[in-house]
Amino acid sequence: MKKNMKEIEKYVGYYLLVYICVLIVCGFFQYMVVCQGKSLECNFSMSGINTIITTTAYVITPLVAIIGFLSWRNQETYKKSQELIEMILDKIRDLQSSWHASRNYEDFSLFQQYCARDMFGTKNFDDLDLYQNIVKRNEKNIIIFNDLLFLSEKLYHEGELDFSELDKIYENIRLTLENNMDDLLSFRQELVHLRYGDNYEVKSEIEMRKICDKLDSCCNYLMGRKENIDRHDYTKEINETIHKLSKEVIKLKKQI
Repeated sequence: MKKNMKEIEKYVGYYLLVYICVLIVCGFFQYMVVCQGKSLECNFSMSGINTIITTTAYVITPLVAIIGFLSWRNQETYKKSQELIEMILDKIRDLQSSWHASRNYEDFSLFQQYCARDMFGTKNFDDLDLYQNIVKRNEKNIIIFNDLLFLSEKLYHEGELDFSELDKIYENIRLTLENNMDDLLSFRQELVHLRYGDNYEVKSEIEMRKICDKLDSCCNYLMGRKENIDRHDYTKEINETIHKLSKEVIKLKKQI
């Protein structure tokens, strides 16, 4: 709002400056042409005073209109920006919900089957329907994230806000979601190789287990692991990322 007031002051200042310049020019010509030899009488005549009052009234009328228009426009910008902020925060909550949901499986997922392959074998490793279900879950995250970027782009064009920190967070999320899709493809290829006894290794055991932990919360928390494979808390990482994102958006809200 402070920036909006400065903008109003700037335009009003320009307008008054032009008016003053016109008065100076007109006064100079009046003094040189009309008031020669009778400057005091001319300057303080009732006719001159009435002219100044009338001219001032003509000046004030558009000046009030300018202030009114700028105030209305700034208020509309503020209102739209606030609405966009709320929509962005809603979309962030949607992303958090979708991201967690994409890692929760009611059925025995391919990730869990991989972790328990010594017990259940590899017969479902090439099941296309199971794989496509995983892909759709992660594609939904990307769709929501793209909607979030679209709303943020609209907010950027509504006002002069510093998006540098927000852009860094967005870039981090974008890379994470894209890497998830890349890992899914590699995971699928490795499963097919294991299913048909191919010795070619796309991903190592440690890399495959990290993919399982990252994309399936059950693997991340409940299923056992080899001693040389550490457990990373991906649920906590997601929540921290979302919290950081929300915090930055709220900071922008206070700057409007």
